[in-house]
Amino acid sequence: MPIFMKQNLIQIAFSNSSHGIKGEFSVKLINDDSRSLKNGMTIYLKKNDQFLKQEIESIRFGNKTILKLKEISDRNHSDALVPFEIYISKE
Repeated sequence: MPIFMKQNLIQIAFSNSSHGIKGEFSVKLINDDSRSLKNGMTIYLKKNDQFLKQEIESIRFGNKTILKLKEISDRNHSDALVPFEIYISKE
């Protein structure tokens, strides 16, 4: 993602850990507006000052918020990504 686009993004959550063996993440929401995350939504993961475009496969809200991304299919892949911040487009 080009650096100039970073200005169009807003942080809504972060993850410090994987959840389970299917490549899911335990997510901490920054505020109640973060519950606007939906299945099929495009998000941007920030890791090491780089942004990675991803699509939400599923998200579950409860005592923990559990996020599953379409391109992440196992625990090894999810462990390699954490920690990261989650951004969405302001548009």
